[in-house]
Amino acid sequence: MKNFFKRNILDEMYELKGDEFADKILKEMSKQKKELGSLAIEEKLTEKIKEIVTDEEKQKEILDLLNKYELSTGDDDDFWNKMYYKLGAYDCARMSEVVKTEVKEEKKEIETKTVFFDEYSDDFYDYLNTNRVRMLKENAEYKELEVKREKVKADNPNIRAIFEDKEAVQLTEDEVKAVLDMLEIEGDINTIETIENFKLGAREMLLFLKQMRLL
Repeated sequence: MKNFFKRNILDEMYELKGDEFADKILKEMSKQKKELGSLAIEEKLTEKIKEIVTDEEKQKEILDLLNKYELSTGDDDDFWNKMYYKLGAYDCARMSEVVKTEVKEEKKEIETKTVFFDEYSDDFYDYLNTNRVRMLKENAEYKELEVKREKVKADNPNIRAIFEDKEAVQLTEDEVKAVLDMLEIEGDINTIETIENFKLGAREMLLFLKQMRLL
């Protein structure tokens, strides 16, 4: 706690950043034609004092006291603002150390333990494939592309040999065009499968969050 009352780099940063920040805020408020509410209240209070107290000497005495009070409260606010600024800086530094320590400990724990995916990767892929196939069957565009792909292979036996049997065969000009058609179709199919995988992952996460009562 004693560190809060010692002048250090945080005091200099607070004064430097504080003045700069205040100037920027006031300039922005000026652009937007806004002003601090306390200024309007001060003007009204001054007018009310002059209206009630007709003696000029007493007016001056009251207004001087009011000015001293404003300066004093301003100093008090500045003191507490500086303390909170330091508190934030100290807490941030302590939080950084806590996070670093926890991350190191979690990293060690992860390195020494196997996770669900390591133990049950085959089951995971079976589950993923089953649900992906189900979702793809409901996709009209995907089914249409599958029909086109099968038609190209049915009309061109050499194309089937390349894509299914991985054979190297001589191609005619028309068959080369058919290969290009197949590549385009395969690209569209892969895009749809990627999107469906993303949707499946999002769906599983939502179900998991609901089970954990986080949604």
